[in-house]
Formats: sequence, C-alpha cells, structure tokens
Amino acid sequence: MADNSLLKDILDSLEDPDTIQLFAAANGLVGDVEVENRLQELEWERHIDKLWQEVVQQLDAPAKQPRMTLDADDQPSTSGQFGGGNEPVEKPYFIWKKDTRTYKKNLALDTSFKIKFNDQWRGEKLVDIYDNLHNMFDDVLSQARGSDADLGRVVVSHPNLNNAIVVPLQSWENLNSDTVMSEITKVLNSNENIPVDDHLLVTVGSISMMKGGSWSGNKLAVTSLFGPGNSLMRKKSVLYVENDNNLCLPIAIGLCFLKTCKKVDANTWEHLIKGNPGTILEHAIHHKTVPKWYYGNLLKKSRKKGQTEMAFQLCRKAGVPVDRYLGLNDIEPFENLLDVSVNVVSSRVGNKFVRVAKETERTCLYLYHIESENEKHWHGISSIQGFFNGSYFCHTCLKPYKTKFKHTCATSCDVCLYDNCIETETKVGCASCSRVCRSLECFKRHKVGKMVHKEKIPPACELWHQCKKCRVKLSAAKRDPKLHACGEWQCSSCAEYHVGEHLCFQKSYSSDPEERKKKKFIFYDFETRQDDIFQCDQGYTPSCIRCRECAKKERQCASCRLCQNCQDPSCGLHQHKVNFAVLQTSCHACEKNELNKDSTCSECGVRCNKCSQMKKLKFVRSPCPDTCGHRELIFRGEDAAQRFCAYVTQPHVKNTILIAHNAKSFDLYPILEVLIDRHSIRPDKIIYNGSKVMYMHIANKLNLTFLDSLNFLPMKLAKIPEAFGLEELSKGFFPHFFNTKEHQTYVGSYPALEFYGYNFMSSGERKKFVTWHASKSSEVFNFQEEMLKYCRSDVDILRRGCIAFRNTVLQATTIETSHVQPDGTISTTIVDGVDPFDYVTIASVCMGIFKTLFLKHNLEVEITRDQTSTWYQMENFEGVKGVWLDGKWVALSDLEKEENTAVGKQHLRSPIAVVPSEGYASKENYSKISIQWLEWLMERSRQRGKPVHIRHALNGGEYRVPDTNYRCDGFVENPKGKRTIYEFYGCVYHGCPDCFQQDRSDVKHPATNQTLDELFKMTKKRERELKELGYNLVVVWEHQFRYQLEKNADLQQFINTLDLQDRLDPRDSFFGGRTNAIKLHYKAKEDETIQYYDFTSLYPWTNKYCRYPGKEQSRARGVLQKSKWQCQKGTKF
Repeated sequence: MADNSLLKDILDSLEDPDTIQLFAAANGLVGDVEVENRLQELEWERHIDKLWQEVVQQLDAPAKQPRMTLDADDQPSTSGQFGGGNEPVEKPYFIWKKDTRTYKKNLALDTSFKIKFNDQWRGEKLVDIYDNLHNMFDDVLSQARGSDADLGRVVVSHPNLNNAIVVPLQSWENLNSDTVMSEITKVLNSNENIPVDDHLLVTVGSISMMKGGSWSGNKLAVTSLFGPGNSLMRKKSVLYVENDNNLCLPIAIGLCFLKTCKKVDANTWEHLIKGNPGTILEHAIHHKTVPKWYYGNLLKKSRKKGQTEMAFQLCRKAGVPVDRYLGLNDIEPFENLLDVSVNVVSSRVGNKFVRVAKETERTCLYLYHIESENEKHWHGISSIQGFFNGSYFCHTCLKPYKTKFKHTCATSCDVCLYDNCIETETKVGCASCSRVCRSLECFKRHKVGKMVHKEKIPPACELWHQCKKCRVKLSAAKRDPKLHACGEWQCSSCAEYHVGEHLCFQKSYSSDPEERKKKKFIFYDFETRQDDIFQCDQGYTPSCIRCRECAKKERQCASCRLCQNCQDPSCGLHQHKVNFAVLQTSCHACEKNELNKDSTCSECGVRCNKCSQMKKLKFVRSPCPDTCGHRELIFRGEDAAQRFCAYVTQPHVKNTILIAHNAKSFDLYPILEVLIDRHSIRPDKIIYNGSKVMYMHIANKLNLTFLDSLNFLPMKLAKIPEAFGLEELSKGFFPHFFNTKEHQTYVGSYPALEFYGYNFMSSGERKKFVTWHASKSSEVFNFQEEMLKYCRSDVDILRRGCIAFRNTVLQATTIETSHVQPDGTISTTIVDGVDPFDYVTIASVCMGIFKTLFLKHNLEVEITRDQTSTWYQMENFEGVKGVWLDGKWVALSDLEKEENTAVGKQHLRSPIAVVPSEGYASKENYSKISIQWLEWLMERSRQRGKPVHIRHALNGGEYRVPDTNYRCDGFVENPKGKRTIYEFYGCVYHGCPDCFQQDRSDVKHPATNQTLDELFKMTKKRERELKELGYNLVVVWEHQFRYQLEKNADLQQFINTLDLQDRLDPRDSFFGGRTNAIKLHYKAKEDETIQYYDFTSLYPWTNKYCRYPGKEQSRARGVLQKSKWQCQKGTKF
C-alpha cells in the first residue's frame, strides 16, 4: 500500500471537505497533517482541475442605477450601496451565484460565486485594487453568511493560482473580509500577476452547527423525543431540561457538572466555604463540592428560575453570549471554566457522538442534543451507560457493553477484567490459560476474582483460554477448551464444530403455540395529500417548458422536467404528506370479536402511562375505564404520521406485528422517515426488493415487525372480501386527488370524476364507479367524514382478511402424528400449524410449511464402546436425550457415566443437503495471485534450463503437512528428499507489518476476529514450526509481488497468458430473469418503443415435478467422475 495509515484510508473514503472537517473536529484531528493533505487534494480537484464554464453574459448597467446580483434562478436582487443622499453608487463588479451544494450529513452548504468585473477594474492586477477588495468580499460573505455559532470557510480560485486560497473553517463570528484578505495577502506578496478578469471564483461554505434554545413540551406533538410524556422525561439517565430561553446548553452543562461534584450537608458546606464571599456556584466550581439541598432544588421542575440563574452565571464567567442560540462551538469556554471535558451525543446521527473532547484527563460530561425540523434542544446525561441501556461504558472507545469480560480496547482489558489497564513493554504470559497479560499488575488481577454489582465474578483465568497455536480465544463456559482444534468452525445448521469441509443437511422447523398467543397485530392505513412538491433551496425551475419530443405528450420528458438549479431528479416531484391515519389492533383474545369505534381489549387496546406498566410481559392493571383499551385509533392533521409512530414506539406496544396493504411501496416510507428523524430509531434489519421495503424490524427493546399484506395476498384490497367470503364488506370510492390543503374542511356536492382517479380505472371499475357516483348526485359530501369512513373501511377489510388468511393457514397446517415411546406406549403429538406472519412473503410461507410438516431431520450421535465407534439415531423422551441400545432406550447422560464408553459428536441428517453459500470448496480457498506467483517461479526455472514442478491448488491440490493442520500454497520434493514449501502471504490475512503499521493491537480481521499483531505472530510461529520439521521455506509478501507485477514487463506478459479458472459454483447456474439488459441505455425514436423479452419460469414446475439431489456430494477435480448424488423421488436431475 502506498500509505499505511488507517486514518488515511478513512479520509480517502470521505468526499467533501465539510464532512472531513466535522470528522476531524469530532475526533480531535483538527490540524492533523493527513487531514490537511486530504483537504488540499479535494480543493485541487474541485477548484483547479475542473474547467468552469462561462454562463453569465455581459451586462451593461446604466449609470446611477443600483447594481443587481443574479441569484441561482437568474432573478436579479439589489445589492447596491448608497452614499450621500439617496443616489445609488455603481459598483465595479457583479456577483453571480453560480452553484449551491448541500451536504445532508452535516447540513453543510457550499455556495459558489462568480465575480464579473466591468471596465472600471478590468485589466488591473488584484494587487493594484487590494484596498477595494474588502468591500467586494463583504458583499460576497453577506450572501452566504450563517449565524455566529455556525462554521464558515472561504475558497478563492483563479486559473493563475497554483493552489486555491483557503480560509480555514472557523466561527462566522470571526470570519469577515479582513480574515479573507489576510489569507489573500500571503499569496499576492509572492504572486502579483493575477489579473482582474472574469475567472475569479469564490466558494463560501457554511456548516449549521447544533444549537439549542427555548423548548417547551407543549409546543410540539407527542413523540419519543419531544412533547409531554416523551421518553426522555421518563429516562432516569437523562437530566431533563425544559426552559423558555436560549440557555438550555449552559443549564445542561451546569446540571451535569454538579452531578459529578461531591454532595455534602449544610454544616459541612458552611465549614468548607468558611464565610468566604461568592455564590454557591462559584464555590462549587472551586471546591468541586455542592450542598445537597442546592443540587436537589435545581433538579426540581418547579425551580426553573434557579436553573436560569445558574446558566446566566456560567455564561458570564465563561464569556459566552446569552442573546443567541448556543451550539457546539460554545462548549469549549465552559470546559475551561469547569475543568471538564464535554462529549455530545446527537439524535440527528442516530445517537452517535458528534463531539469528542480532546482532553481525556479531565472529568467527562455527556450532553444529548435533539433536533427536529423546527426546534433544537440540549439535555444532560447523568449516566451514559444507562442512556445506552448498557451495564458498562468505555470512556476510551465510547462504546457501551453489557458483559464486563467481553470488552477490550486500549484501556479496558479483557485479560484482567479491569479498566485503565495500560499496556507495557513487559508482558506476562499465563501458563494456565495461555493468555498474555499487559503487565505484572495485569497478571495479578488476572488470577484473582472480583465483585461487580454485588455479583462475584471468578478469575479471568478461569473464564477464557487461548490456543497456543492459533491464538483463538475460547470461552470456558461455552465449551471445554480441551475440545478445541485449530482451524475448526461451527456449523450454523447442526451447531457442531468441524475442521475442514463438512457436509450438512436442511433442518426442519418447529413452532411454539404459547409464543403465538403472545403476538399482537396492528393493521393500519394512511391517507396523504400531494399538493406540495419537493424543492431545492432556490426553488423548482424546470430546464424547459416543453421540448419538441414531449410537446405532444401529457407530461414533460425527464430532460425538460429536471430542475435547472440543482439538477436533482427528485426536485419538482409531488410529495406525499400523511394527513390521516387509522389503526386497529387484534390479538389472540379479541380476534374473533367484532370491532367498532367503541370496541376495547385489555391485551392489545390503547393504554396511557397510568395503566401501561408491565411486569413479566403482563400488564399490572386493567385499562383505565372510558379512556383506554380501545382497539381503534385515529390520527388527523399534518403530524398524523408522527403521532402514529409515537404511539407504536411506546413500550406497551412491543412484540407487535404491523401490517398495511402495499406497505413496501408506500406506507413504510413515511414511517421510516419519522422513526429516523423524530425518534432517532434505526431499524436493525430491512429487507429490500429493489427500492421496496419488503420487511422491517425494530429491536431497541420494542420488537416491532413491519410486513406488507400484499406479499401474502397479491390482489387489490377490494378483492379481499370476495376471496375470503366476507360478504358484508365492500370497499368504497374516495377522491384521493381531492385531498389537498384547501379541501380539508370541504362540505358540498360530491367531487368530479377525475378526483377519484377515473382515468386510471379499468373498464369494469369505471362502469361500477359511474353508477355509484350518479347515485350520490343529490347527497352532501363532507370531506373529513368521508375520509374517516373510507380509511376505517380499508383497515377493517385488511384486518379481517389477514386474520381469516392466518387462521386458514394455521388450521390447514395443524396435524396429528403418532409414535411409539420407549415404554412401548403410543403417543399422539399435535404438530402446530405454520403462522404465515412469521415469514415475509407467500413463497417463504410455503417453504416454512414444507420444513415444518414434510421435512424430517434426525440427530445422530457417535458412541464409542470398547474402542468401537457407532452412529446412533438420537431421540428425545420427556426432554431427555437418548438412543436405542440393544432394544432399550438409554439416556446419553447415563452413557457418559459408563466405563469404556464415550459420547462423541452429533450429526444432523435429513433428505436434503445444504449447499454451502461459498461453494463446496469454501474451506480450501486459494487466491489467483498466489497461483500466478507459483506459475511464474516455474516459468523462471524453465527459462534457466532447470525446470521445477511446484504442486499447488490447481495441479494436484495444496500440500498438507503431516501431523499438523497446515496447508501450503506450493510444495516441491526433489529426489534427494529435500522438501521446499512456498508460501504467498496476503498482507491482510497475515498482518503485514509494512502495510499496516498503526493500531496493530486493536484492528481485527473481520473473518478471524484476530488482531494484526496476532496474525503476524501466528505467521512467524508457523514458519518456525515448519523449519523445525525440516522444510525449506520460500516466502513472498503480497505487496512485494504486486510491486514486481507493476514494474516487470515480462511478468505482466506471462500473467496475461495464464488461464486461471475459479472452481465451479453450483449457484452460478441459477442465472436468468431480467437481470441482464440487452442494451443498458437507449433513447427511443418517435416510431420506436422499448420492449423486453421474458420467458415463462419453470421454477415452480421444477419444484413440483422434478428431482433434487440428496445425501452427500462428491467433487471431481480435473477429469469429471461419475456423480454420487442420490436423487429424491419425483425429479430428474
């Protein structure tokens, strides 16, 4: 690698300067050499190599007229200066806003301005008009300036400059024309030939930093982060701040600081201050001590006045203004005043850290910043581990964890289970567990147990062991370390450990009827208005009204519709905004009951804070009479989606499946947007089909599953009643296009046909609709009532149809089976049916039915008696595992006690084999580049007249070193008995010390979970062992061979002649569908249409009528051999 720094790899992945600046600020890297180098690279690429196109035309403004500034959509705005009297003074320059670019990740905004000069300055040198440039830059900055708490920077580019002039990122409070001119002066002193022409480009960047101001719970709707009853108010680890001024940041900092201070009684406090003058806060800052009564009063919600006074004192002593919102840039003065470090967690980035203090020796405070479209606010965090729902928190790597001995980093040690365990040069190895301690003190702690939360933890030496050969860490609680074998892996199907290849089988499914009874369902539907459009900051302006190609069509073509300001295809599209939602609930207790607007259920009905407390997954009390327990909720207004999400994310709704019809293409998108923006909740799993969300699951102690009923019932919602015989239900008509802002309170005659989507209906639907619409001609249409009636009817159809579908599948798949018990009796077992909503699509339901009812697997266990091993089928009898021996059933636990008897491995068998995801040769992988190197060595030996045949993976298989688990890339054994092993070391897999020089003890390989140091030490240990066995070693590192490949023309030519083929992978044969386009892009002419070819799929037919391979497989290398696959009855293969 050209640069061995992990930091450089991270910086190379970042594409814009503002993101890099934010990353540097969050990680204490501002001014770092690598950061500055990356910023210079981006500025060079963006402002020098890019050829700017001249767009503006020469403007001849009349004298005595205010000079106009062209904004992005070419609309003039006055920017003239007026001197004495009211006469405008003509400026010798035009400022044209050329481009604006927004970075959503950090709310950064880059605005590029082209400066065009008139004859007054044209032909001069910039150095000649130096004094006049101040006014010009004042005008430029005024058009892109952020608030004082935001960050800004300026980049000045010109073709005559070798490098762009960069004014570094800094507070807008300090950024002005003087700052810009001081940077320009440095350049003009050495380059005085820069002309005044039309090629001067000024780019002004601004980052909107987090700010906090007044925040009142009554201002916003009920959600998890905002509003009355939000989750932050109930979270004990949050110091909740509610104020009506701009001081939420100092209040949060003050409360967090006082939380860390020592609490004393009144007498001790009086003795401590000894009558010295000063406020309580001043003494608290000096002594790091606070009276209990003072701190207790500040925490009371009724003491806002005391919090405000404390905030004013902090701001005055820190020199921070109180007349504006305070953001990230204002934290440092408080740090210096209180001698603390402040880290900030933000909901905007998914509850991740956006500010990490540079000083690590100080006491650390944690703040929480929340943000919505309208407000920003600060809260304090009293317990960071409680905030992240963890038992512990590492202040070094800023990560929560729940198990003490499973976390390791630069200071937290999993060898001695202590924090602040510093690694030293003197390391001590433990002879008992083979682990390496960081120091002698670490070794002493390693051998002694400890108490954690009143729980005695045994010595770390007894918890974990480490293999001396492969250095894999082994959990003693999970498995006896003596059973470990180097190179082993655990099969996900049978859960057994294996070395090398292992052929396993498909496992059957089973279900738990008790878990099924705990399931709750929410069926919902959204109504949206579409009278708003997505617009960029400059507003949507189409590139062209109509071109020749789309003039005769109903809609504009994509080229004409594209916004000329931002060039974003989404700009100008109609925006779906949820303004009405209905949800209905169902569970095992109420699914058979009728549902109307007054229906209730004590299990799945709506609950408030008073009646929603749970203990062991059961409600402590019944729903509040009259107000709670209802099975239907209605949400109206522009915040309908927010209130819907606020309800379903409440703790008592957990373990619920939420279903909507066509959710994958519509309903899940506003939900996903609100969950991320308003709740800072990221789904832990999403299954996409293209851009459609097929499945979404939210863990986060909620266990919410979002499904689409269309994946199970592929029909229109109107067809569901007929499909399930729900004769009393019918879907009505609703004017979706009538749902606009102006029609929300409409009462009058029924809307016209086009508002109902008449043009998009089939002929049969049109006929039915026209008849219905004509029958309503004399009736009054109340928009709100009709929307409720329609949406409620849709949810009712959906709920009843899905429940009927679920019960039908459950009933059809519930069967009885009989088998003989060990005592000779015949028992009958009911195989519980398959719940379709445990799956994602109807296809996966079918597979679930097959694996539950038809696929039977057996567990076989190896039993060795008198040194003879035999495999027996294992069975369960009343929860005890055993086998049939000599006609009797014997428990495995009894066999383990017998002498000369050993119970060995277990093996899963079923009629269908599992095809490994990485192919049957996944455990014998090789790299093409290693084969290229070995072939080149053989070619070089032939050229010298002393040909050598090196055995490798493609000409005889990799050589296995006897009595070891080692396989070698290449092997040669000459007639004299001299044995040579050739090893190609991949730099990543072997921890190359040249390519990876930093963080070698922390960075782990994702496949092996071993650090770079451990990988390299294992490589050198392997070399020593092979040499001790009498082998000669020839070694090359990957970066060495790649360098040869780059420089050696003969080697390049030879590599091009090699035909190296990958091993056959059965999955490669599953190829087809419309995955390959005949032509990737084609613009059809007026007399042409674009078509696609499709072929009728034989996949379902193959599944039903054809044969599938069963039993184990055998592989053929080189010359094909007769296959040993055994086909199952009913198919051809």
